[in-house]
Amino acid sequence: MAQAPLKAEKPTPRILDDTMYSEIP
Repeated sequence: MAQAPLKAEKPTPRILDDTMYSEIP
């Protein structure tokens, strides 16, 4: 659920988001 607030803050590309989230568990 931590992804929702982050995405709402700044709409980042799905690819970049996936990579960043992949690094952080």
